[in-house]
Amino acid sequence: MADQAQTSQPANQDTAPAVADTSTPVEAAKPLTRPVLLSGLLVMLLTPTAGYYLTTLSMPPRHTSVHAELLQEAQLQTEKLQKAQHAEVATFPLSAMQINIYETRGTRILKLVPHLQLSESQMASKLPPLKALLMDTIATVVCSKKLDELEGPAARESLKKTIILRLNEQLAKHLSGSIVDIYFEEFLLI
Repeated sequence: MADQAQTSQPANQDTAPAVADTSTPVEAAKPLTRPVLLSGLLVMLLTPTAGYYLTTLSMPPRHTSVHAELLQEAQLQTEKLQKAQHAEVATFPLSAMQINIYETRGTRILKLVPHLQLSESQMASKLPPLKALLMDTIATVVCSKKLDELEGPAARESLKKTIILRLNEQLAKHLSGSIVDIYFEEFLLI
């Protein structure tokens, strides 16, 4: 019996460490499993969110054509104001004009009051005798435009450039200097 007790003790000693050895890997695996699961869950949640933000940040901003034209007009006006601040600005006002629009059979008109920005201040004293020529040139340019060529900021800038070009062609025959810009105190399609 003593032998049995001695033999049972080693059997208990052998089984006890075996049980302790089997429980140790399971307990050791639990702390490692939790961070792995949490990091996997975070990756699953953050990947679509990060993808969305990276995609939207890399895309150009969406503007409607009207907003883009308004933005472009604002930039042009800012540039013109900056140029005007650095140079002596001489202007020559013209009378109010009402001009029929091409292909509207007189049902639509453009009412405008132009002011010419001059390259030299001395030009202002030489322009009054040419006022009729200047106004006729503007009327000729405007009445050759269709209604859709006058609507919107981009069309207005295009009209300004065309008028300036034609006015400078006419002025070159009569005096030195040029028209730098044209401003419309009033620009109304009726």
